[in-house]
Amino acid sequence: MSDSMHDQASLQRNIATFQVLVNCKTHFSGEKFFTQVDKETKQLDAMSRAPSCWMRYADHRNGDIVMQDVFVPKHGDTPNTYYCTLQWNAGHEGGGYCGIQSHAHGQKNYIFSLWKSRSHPDIPIGIPYKGHGTTTTPFGGEGTGMKSMNYSLGWKDNHWYTTVVRRWHHQQHTYFGFWIHDQSANSWAHLVTMDYPARAEFYTQTGSFIEDWAGSGQHQREVHFRHGFKRRTDQTWTAFTAANFSVVQEASTKDYNDNYNAGVQHGYYFMQSGGNTTPSAHLGTSKTIHNHSTPSHPPNKPIHFSITSATSSEVTWHVAESETPQFSYSVTVDKNPYPAASDVDPEKRSVKLNVGAASEVEVTLEDLLGRRVTKSMAIH
Repeated sequence: MSDSMHDQASLQRNIATFQVLVNCKTHFSGEKFFTQVDKETKQLDAMSRAPSCWMRYADHRNGDIVMQDVFVPKHGDTPNTYYCTLQWNAGHEGGGYCGIQSHAHGQKNYIFSLWKSRSHPDIPIGIPYKGHGTTTTPFGGEGTGMKSMNYSLGWKDNHWYTTVVRRWHHQQHTYFGFWIHDQSANSWAHLVTMDYPARAEFYTQTGSFIEDWAGSGQHQREVHFRHGFKRRTDQTWTAFTAANFSVVQEASTKDYNDNYNAGVQHGYYFMQSGGNTTPSAHLGTSKTIHNHSTPSHPPNKPIHFSITSATSSEVTWHVAESETPQFSYSVTVDKNPYPAASDVDPEKRSVKLNVGAASEVEVTLEDLLGRRVTKSMAIH
């Protein structure tokens, strides 16, 4: 939309608002006048959202890890915007979505949500782990389920962040864990793990979207995505090298239905919505977009850790926040084929032992992306 077209839209909105006042004054008086004005101006505002834009990637096979980098440029950081990096299994067991949000007054948060189980809707989603600053609460509106929010870590525009979701089976349930990596600070954080009361995998295409939830379509929002991957159940990776773009044009976005754009530049996908945005030539309302710059698998280095102490009664180890996070551990003594202890536990950093005259302990860690590294130490 050009500046003149934008000015024209604003003028039309002012004219429509004036017409509401005239009509209400003609037919209503007193308290009814103010009630009707409020009702009709809200109807006008309901047409002022920027259209939501989607990318759905060609990763149809079942998987256990999904991940993607996200970047919001300063000019595209608009309050009341959801920059969703990953959405999966909508309408299926284990459906959910996550990403970053920009709120009023400069507040910025990470969000992770799961819809309630379709087969066990009366069993609540549990929270076996919450990271520092993470809060959890049930949600309604677009379905019902459990969401987590973290404002304390925050995020900044013009910075890249990695979002990772990994699921694993726990008895007859499925755990979903959510991690973020601040690439500028080279710091990882495990924000939350949710206990979903049914078996689930990542069944569907993974999606991303940009959403104006408050009706501020006059402002542009923009998001960049890169290094998107799904790990399939056979332990191989599918890269997000192709995306099906679409725009959602509806009554609530009537004023800005044609103000959107998407494509690939400098090795990343981008989506824009609202403000003076105009579509690129031949984009249309849906199109398959290719990003051949995406590598075949995640570029993150395998986990590095150190054993800090090994005695006959306990072994401890350390993983720095800059390292790809721990997912599971296994501890063996004197190369015994049966581990002294093993489990999926991203936060575990020590194991109690009772090994008498044993001479050596080995700790094997599997990192968040499935790589295993083993360290050993003589028992003192």
